[in-house]
Amino acid sequence: MSRHHKAAHWSTTTARLRPAYAASVAAGMAVCGRCHTPILPGQKWDLGHVVALSTGMTTGQYQTEHALKRDCPAGGNRSAGGKLGAAKVHNARTQQTREQLRLPDV
Repeated sequence: MSRHHKAAHWSTTTARLRPAYAASVAAGMAVCGRCHTPILPGQKWDLGHVVALSTGMTTGQYQTEHALKRDCPAGGNRSAGGKLGAAKVHNARTQQTREQLRLPDV
């Protein structure tokens, strides 16, 4: 879990907002923000945030999302977060390696 998700503001915000969304999920009226299919009663779900994948920055808006990959054609919230984090680490390592391989100016 990232430092962002461990922060007090995240846990208090989701704890406050989740019950408001829970009623629509329990009634089968919630739609996954990732795959745009219904979240069925009994399926695990997360209160995710809208992410602009090109920048990795969140918009501050919240949406219901399937939690698990098996329920979501788009991969689910937890899988997507892991992929985004891994991509950031990979890009940082690749950039570092490129800088190390540069020959000094003569």
